Amino acid sequence: MNEQSAPREVTFQDFVFMMSTSALVGLGHIPNPVTNKYETDLESVRHTISLLTMIQQKTKGNLTSDEDDMLERILHELRMGFIAKTKESPTSPPSEEEKKKEEKPGRIILP
Repeated sequence: MNEQSAPREVTFQDFVFMMSTSALVGLGHIPNPVTNKYETDLESVRHTISLLTMIQQKTKGNLTSDEDDMLERILHELRMGFIAKTKESPTSPPSEEEKKKEEKPGRIILP
């Protein structure tokens, strides 16, 4: 007889891990599972950090020390990753002049 095991209970750590994995995709640290490419989506990372921060505030005093430590550590790592990625990305979209410079090949002027 083939016994089916009961589905594993989803834990708070599973939820936090899932959210952090999503942010790591947005930071370009792991490939997007759909496209299998490394992509950056800082707006989704910002949103995930905001959600995890809200969860941290709403669950204050109701988590085990392991859960609280994990959430604090993950939030710290995501915030540092976000700051680092923001520093390497341009803060504003390129101007029309910058776009034109990128499109034109360089010219060498000889006398």
